[in-house]
Amino acid sequence: MSESVLFDHTSYPLLLPHFGYHDDAVYFGPTRVAPVAEGEGWFLDRCDGSRTFADALTGCNFSADFIAGIAHWLIWWPEPVASTGVAPRQSVDRLILCARTEVPWTAMGGTIIGDAADHSTLVQCAFQMFTGGHRDAFRTTRELALACDYEAATAARLAGVEYDSFTIPQHEARRVRGIEDAAAFEILQSRIAELIVERNPAKVYVGAALDDDPDTALLQRAVLSLLGDGVLDAALYLYEDVPALIGERQIDDFVLQFENAFLEPRSLYRDITPLRARKAAILEVFQCRLDAATRHTAGEHAAVNSAVSGFAQSEAAERLFEIAFAALE
Repeated sequence: MSESVLFDHTSYPLLLPHFGYHDDAVYFGPTRVAPVAEGEGWFLDRCDGSRTFADALTGCNFSADFIAGIAHWLIWWPEPVASTGVAPRQSVDRLILCARTEVPWTAMGGTIIGDAADHSTLVQCAFQMFTGGHRDAFRTTRELALACDYEAATAARLAGVEYDSFTIPQHEARRVRGIEDAAAFEILQSRIAELIVERNPAKVYVGAALDDDPDTALLQRAVLSLLGDGVLDAALYLYEDVPALIGERQIDDFVLQFENAFLEPRSLYRDITPLRARKAAILEVFQCRLDAATRHTAGEHAAVNSAVSGFAQSEAAERLFEIAFAALE
C-alpha cells in the first residue's frame, strides 16, 4: 500500500485513541470536542476497525460535510484491525527497546510493519511518559501517562506486534522525586537482562541517542553494557531516534563514540516505499506524543534516506546501524 486509503470504501476506519462518542458529542479524553447528531454518532460507534467504510456507512444518514469534518479523527487502515493486541509468545525474533513510546515508529515504523507477519516482535518501552501534547485534555499527569501508553498499544495492534512497558518514570519525573540516574540505570539494566533471558530475541533494536534526551542515552548505555558483559547474545541494531536531516553532525559524533569500544556501526537501509501510508497512519495514533510538524519531518527524513540509499525507484527508506565487534588488526 503506497497510496492513502482515506475515504476508500474498502478501507477500515478506526477512531483515533482518546476520541469517543458520548451524549451527542465527541470527546478527546474527558474533554468535549464537538457536538454530534444521533445518526452521526451511530456511524462513529461503527468505526472500530472491524468493518469497511462502506459497511459503516450503511443505514447512516448524514452529510458529506460531516464526513469531511470527522476524517481527521479516524485512522484509515487497509485491512481489518484486531480487537485485541498480539498475545505474548515464549520467545520473539525482534525486541525493539525505546525510551519514548513514539520514537521506534517514527524511526523504523516501516521496518516494524513490513516484517511483522514473518518475525514475532515485541516493542518494549522502558519509561513511563508523563509529558506530551493535549495536557489540558487530561485531569492528571497519571491520565496523560495512561493515554501515551494506550497510543503505543494501539500502534502495536495495528502493526500486528506486541507492546509492553517497564513503567520506569521518565527523567523529568525521576528528577522531581529525587531518583538518581545511577539507580534508574541499575533497574533498567536488570529488567532488560531479565527480558532477554525470558524472550530470547534474535535481534535487539535500541535508539542511537542522537539528541540530548537523557532517557535514550541511559537506555542505550544499559544495552551496550549487557552486550559487553555477554548477557546480550543477539544481533544489535540502533535506529535513528532523531532524524539526521536536522544535522549530519549527529551521525559523525555517533560513529566516533564507538572508536575506542571495539564496536563498529554499519549503516543499513530499508526501502519502505510500499509501507509509507501504513506508517503515516500509525504516526497519527500518537496524538499526545507527536504533533503534525514532527510527523511531517518523519516523512521528509524517509525521503532523504531514500535519496542516499542507492535504491532504484525508492521514495522512502529507513536507516539502521548494525553494531558489530570491530576486526582487530
